[in-house]
Amino acid sequence: MDRFNDGGLMALVCRHDILIFLANIDTPGEQQKYAVAMLEHLFSLLPPSATLAVLYDVGCVLDRSLQTYNFLSPEITKRLLLATSVMHAFVHQWACQIVNNPRIRSGLGLTDGKGVEHLWSQMRKLIAVMRGCGHSRCLYIVDWQVSSIGIELCDDLGAWIQCQFIKGVQGQGAKAQQALISCGVNVAVLWSEWELQRASELSIRAQAPVRLKKELDTVLALQGDLETCEKTLQTTHVTLSKAVPSP
Repeated sequence: MDRFNDGGLMALVCRHDILIFLANIDTPGEQQKYAVAMLEHLFSLLPPSATLAVLYDVGCVLDRSLQTYNFLSPEITKRLLLATSVMHAFVHQWACQIVNNPRIRSGLGLTDGKGVEHLWSQMRKLIAVMRGCGHSRCLYIVDWQVSSIGIELCDDLGAWIQCQFIKGVQGQGAKAQQALISCGVNVAVLWSEWELQRASELSIRAQAPVRLKKELDTVLALQGDLETCEKTLQTTHVTLSKAVPSP
């Protein structure tokens, strides 16, 4: 793929799955610069005191990059909360989930971060239509489609809020309360155990450096080879000891 050919799209949607920004991907892969650029532009349009929670497929990686390389100014990062989307969070390591899973992180409630997937689902009908279109026509079709989707979602916001309240707050809240009652353990005890587990998983000892893990794997592999050699030598020794000497 040539560097300046559009190879994909990256979207930023609001809490109600309505599109805010759409960016062309003109490099191989989904690089962090697109997310950083859209966040920086979004903060330029918000009041100086506004805070923002962002759910991203690899929000943990982006958060680490922002802390290490200062892609965004401190005035932005102190008002930014990053987490992973629910669909991707459960495949990450448990230590990562404790920090970045929106179901665990305080302040995110039942937000799942699947708004972009919903947008792509509504736009998939354009795949066959745009295969034979030129660049300008593709941009026009995409712009028209996302505008139409945004207007429709704005008109249905009341129904969306009612659905989230009934299925989310009431439905999942009732299931969570029933699970707490059925487990038979006091809530204070559960919170205490959770804090202990969190402290244990996030301790430095629990997060051994990658280099040490690789070295340990190498030592275990060498130990396995050594045991195989010892078994081979023992077998050979037994075979030779049983052999009848020639006259």
